[in-house]
This record gives sequence, structure tokens and C-alpha cells, in this order.
Amino acid sequence: KIDSGEYVVGEKIPSESVLCKELSVSRASLRTSISQFIALGLMKSKQGKGTYLISNDTFLLSHDSNEKSAYADVKNVLSFRFLIEPEATFLSVGHYISGDEKILESLKDTYKMMKENTGNPKEFIKADLKFHSIIAYSSGNEVLGNALSHIFTTTLSIQDKINNLFGFNDGLNYHKQIIVAFENKDPLKAKKLMASHLSHALESLESMEEK
Repeated sequence: KIDSGEYVVGEKIPSESVLCKELSVSRASLRTSISQFIALGLMKSKQGKGTYLISNDTFLLSHDSNEKSAYADVKNVLSFRFLIEPEATFLSVGHYISGDEKILESLKDTYKMMKENTGNPKEFIKADLKFHSIIAYSSGNEVLGNALSHIFTTTLSIQDKINNLFGFNDGLNYHKQIIVAFENKDPLKAKKLMASHLSHALESLESMEEK
């Protein structure tokens, strides 16, 4: 119904009772599915008003052979990032502690851009990559910054696939926690959160490949 355009972005989807009848599914199954759509950033529930469609990008919900073949490229990019981004994050917090307050300010501004563009993949990805680039360059290690910048600029299609696979909420959640670690001046916590962010994506990807 989303792919066909029957459900329009910005509009409210039918009530649970109507959907259960139309789709011949139980209320429990329907609620589980809607929760998954919300987690992926496709829908948003407004208390007392209903559930609204905020994106029609259903890439993750289709698992044909072409999509599965794309997982290898996504996995390679994530694996490379996992090797260097946690350390870059550790170093970046160190520079913030040393007095470079602009780092945290920039991260907060970029996080705000991500939130404002939930449901808008193109702008969300720009803000997401900017967030990670700020951390890379503020690590004080130019090689780290250049390496990640090169990866981001030469693999934009892969970054798009990553966003399609994991939605908006996953990135927002981890980025918010990383910002809190900066605020608390805890480089080890920030490093662990970045590692967890990327390893979670890799584990989720492997789970998808098995389906």
C-alpha cells in the first residue's frame, strides 16, 4: 500500500481495526509491524491522533537478490569505519576536554539537522556524515580525518544504503548518547558508544543476510 502510493507521506494511515480487517492479521501482529515501521523512521505515532506515514522508502522491507548482493559493499564500509572511528572519537573528546569547545557545539548543531530531516534521507545522510566528519577531523589526526572524508565522499551510494537499511532512529539514538559522553568529558565512553554504534549495524546486517 505504501509502494503503490495508496498511503501518502504526511497522511494518517487507517486505524488498527480497519487495518486488521483489510489485511486479515491479528492486532498483535499489526502492532509489531507498525512498531518496526516507526523504528525504521517510516511512520510516526502521535498520541491521540493516530499513526502517520513520514517516509515511503521501504528498501529494508524487500530482500531480493540484488539487495542482498549490496550488503557486501555496505559491510565493507562499516567494517572499515569500525576499525578507525572509535579511536577517532576517543581523541576528539580529548581535544574537547583540552578546550576546543567548538567541537561539541558543532556536533549538537549537526544532530539538530539530523532530527529536522528525519524522513528526508538525502539531507539526513548529509548531516549524519558531517557529524562523523567533525569527530574525525577534531581527533587531531589529519590522516584519520582524510581517510574517513575520502570514504564518505567516494561511497555516497553506500551511505544511502546504510541509511535505508537502518532507518533514522538508530543513528539519532547513538549520536545523542555520543554527545552526552562529550558533555561528560568521558572519552572512553564515547569510544565505546561509537564502537557499539557500528558493531550494532554490522550485527544487524549479518542478521538480514541470513534471512
